[in-house]
Amino acid sequence: VLKLDLFILEESLRLLKRWLEEEKPVVPIGVNFSRLHLEDPSFIETLSSMADQYGVPHSLLEIELTESVVFGNLERMKQVIDGLHEKGFSVAMDDFGSGYSSLNVLKNLYFDCIKLDKEFLAKGEGNPRMRQVISGAVEMIKGLGSSIVAEGVETKEQAEFLSRIGCDMAQGYLFSRPLPAGEFEKRLQDETKK
Repeated sequence: VLKLDLFILEESLRLLKRWLEEEKPVVPIGVNFSRLHLEDPSFIETLSSMADQYGVPHSLLEIELTESVVFGNLERMKQVIDGLHEKGFSVAMDDFGSGYSSLNVLKNLYFDCIKLDKEFLAKGEGNPRMRQVISGAVEMIKGLGSSIVAEGVETKEQAEFLSRIGCDMAQGYLFSRPLPAGEFEKRLQDETKK
């Protein structure tokens, strides 16, 4: 898993470097990391030196940590998140709400972005209580100064609901299935020209 995470990081850095060199539109890329990296005292330095080696500004990498990773050791997690912020990286909590979300985590740790797990929407389609939970979560997270992304958006109705309640961003099959890098680049260029 450690090698796979670093391989994905390196591929992301290569792509960002190429976009920068070719003066293409550039968007930050989120890269997930496993708990094992967070236990490594040299993790942040490794990340920084790899980004620097490729000449990629740290602000173009979003370090994504799943909710389950965050719950392991809150004190260590705070050190890691603070260290990542000091180096200029953005930090996101991925899959929020997929497990036993604790408000203590949000109280004690600062994430630049919280990504609501797709199950929120899947279960909230026709459920007024779940829609209230989603609405409350969006309001609370934004009140803490974090941006919010809803994952798993598949219908126009879901997107309209999220827009109404002030969700910052949404991702899902309604907008696009996962794309190879070349197709994504073309789509991004087309969107930026509009």
